[in-house]
Amino acid sequence: MESVELIELFSRYGLDAVLLAIVSAAVTVALDRLLFSKLNLSERAEKAVKLLPYAFGILFYAIYALACNAGINCFFESLADTVRQGIAVGTLGFALCLLINKIIDNKTKSE
Repeated sequence: MESVELIELFSRYGLDAVLLAIVSAAVTVALDRLLFSKLNLSERAEKAVKLLPYAFGILFYAIYALACNAGINCFFESLADTVRQGIAVGTLGFALCLLINKIIDNKTKSE
């Protein structure tokens, strides 16, 4: 990625969302490579694994919003915004998962 693309990414999502998406993607790829690849999953379960970045994105952003807001009342008042931002984090996390998997697969093919 060029520096202009990175600046655009940070300005579009915000630094907090980008960092949470990186964590979401890292956890998803780690679970997929270390745990789910060892299991003999059905096709439905493999499709469900693809939704993990969204689930982690919503979860991590909800924890972040709860920690940053003044209290739990403020968190529940803006629950729709929290879920919306969590989905954005999950979407970015999903894109990062695809990028990470592509990089890992290219490295293993070249070796």
